[in-house]
Amino acid sequence: MRMMIGRGMSTERGWVETGWQGDQWVLAAGGRWDLAAVPVLEPRLRDAAPDRREASVCLDLSAMTALDTAGALLIDGVADRLRDQGHAVALVGARDDVCRFLKEVRRVAHRRVEGAAPHRPGYD
Repeated sequence: MRMMIGRGMSTERGWVETGWQGDQWVLAAGGRWDLAAVPVLEPRLRDAAPDRREASVCLDLSAMTALDTAGALLIDGVADRLRDQGHAVALVGARDDVCRFLKEVRRVAHRRVEGAAPHRPGYD
């Protein structure tokens, strides 16, 4: 699957910021989350997690200007990893087209070939 969802012709590189807002840990994602941004974003996301057990996590995508399959797989992977660590994860702020695209990428990425181990993009 290859697709780019975006607003206009934004050239802002993908970025991520994390921090606490009250009792909720927020991971804010913005800019272009595309194949070119993966080498910068993936290492920052690899260990991104709240320092409190079972904390509520908000993945805020409201500042995201573009998303392709590589970026969607990063978001899906970090959300899965945080859920596996016992956190309740909510994705917020994404436009409707981004939500539909994320759901489709997740559906395709999580298909299981009979007899094969599940694939966890970027977090194996």
